[in-house]
Amino acid sequence: MSPSIKLELSEEEYEKAMLDAYSSHCSSIREYLRLLLFDEAPSYNYEDLLWQVEVGVENMESGTRFLIRELITEQDWNEIPLTVRKNLGRMVIQTVLNGTDFTSIIPDRKDSQGVQWYRKK
Repeated sequence: MSPSIKLELSEEEYEKAMLDAYSSHCSSIREYLRLLLFDEAPSYNYEDLLWQVEVGVENMESGTRFLIRELITEQDWNEIPLTVRKNLGRMVIQTVLNGTDFTSIIPDRKDSQGVQWYRKK
């Protein structure tokens, strides 16, 4: 069995760690710590996906409603692993809600399947 480390964080520390992880294109604190400690790349290239979201938002008109999957143009959305798509969604919503990135969009509502819609300001 591999050794493990337990780290207790306050809510504020946890929130900051998650935002720092997302800013470093890591989908979790675990991946972020591995990047910091061992220079280990994240398990997936989120940087490219986040760039596609950013470019897609820049190119749309104010007031447009959209889904994140509509902004991914470099590859087929369904070919991206489900966990990666979910992580990408978490990364976007958390940075939007915290005002750290994607400041030109706001969450609109979730559809009946729980998929988050956004609107460009």
